[in-house]
Amino acid sequence: MKNKILVLTLALITALSSTSAFAAEQVYYTNYNIYDLLKNYGFYYEPTYNNNVQKEEAPVNKGAQTAQPASAVKAETKADTPAAPSVSNYERQVVELVNVERQKNGLAPLTLDPAISNVARIKSKDMSDNNYFAHQSPTYGSAADMLTQHGIRYTAWGENIAAGQRTPEEVVNAWMNSPGHRANILASHFTKIGVGYVNNGRPHWTQMFTN
Repeated sequence: MKNKILVLTLALITALSSTSAFAAEQVYYTNYNIYDLLKNYGFYYEPTYNNNVQKEEAPVNKGAQTAQPASAVKAETKADTPAAPSVSNYERQVVELVNVERQKNGLAPLTLDPAISNVARIKSKDMSDNNYFAHQSPTYGSAADMLTQHGIRYTAWGENIAAGQRTPEEVVNAWMNSPGHRANILASHFTKIGVGYVNNGRPHWTQMFTN
């Protein structure tokens, strides 16, 4: 098991240096008595993208490359502010697309929680501002830490992150084509979702799920 975790970690590091648009997922099943033990463990998965989905363009933002939108969607005009309690159009569209996928699989829709979206947006902005891509924030810690810091209670949580995808359709398509991310989106035990979208030259996306 240790060898497998090391291999996955190395694969993630390698992919980050060579992939223009990428995603990762993390899911934990916790209770308050064993939280301190479980928060140190997680599963990381780096998906392979179909060339029909990701189309590289000219480098932007210190050499980072962006992807061509999969379909036309009304453009966001500026990045969301982490403290804002409202949910942007892009964030709502991600939730709608997630619930379409859940409906296809006979699952109840997830409820959009603005408070969880606020936490997810803070995570996306933190990744953008501090130039990293990981579940563990150097500023705030894990998603579990962030949810707890903002007074959100849960017994199970999950997180999907992505960067480089230009539209809600593109990012949900990428997540749905990754077994790890798909598992979070289609998890029957999750009932709430928050989505955080920030674009300061390169789009960053975060989904957080709770029960």
